[in-house]
Amino acid sequence: SNKINLKYGEVFNSNVTDPKGTSFELSSHPGYALVRLNDKPMHTNSGAMKWKSYFVSVALKDSALRGNYDGQVLRTATDDLMFSIAGGAITLGMPILLRSSFEVPDG
Repeated sequence: SNKINLKYGEVFNSNVTDPKGTSFELSSHPGYALVRLNDKPMHTNSGAMKWKSYFVSVALKDSALRGNYDGQVLRTATDDLMFSIAGGAITLGMPILLRSSFEVPDG
């Protein structure tokens, strides 16, 4: 199947925030979870804005990302990165990213 389902999805919809975050373990793929694919960030600049991002992958649940849902965005608990879609369009096959907030220089 090309769909992934979070095992603890009901926790993300409950408005409960855990400082350690809830595991992004998958019920659609037992024993697996969403994980950070790379350790070093990709640095991106667009005009004056810049941000860092990491690809997300499915791997064994031992490496599961943990996070919370703030009512609008899924974020990682350890470094406050948000889930995003590469290219900004949700279509089959588009990579999922973890992205930092945009940095805009003052002045």
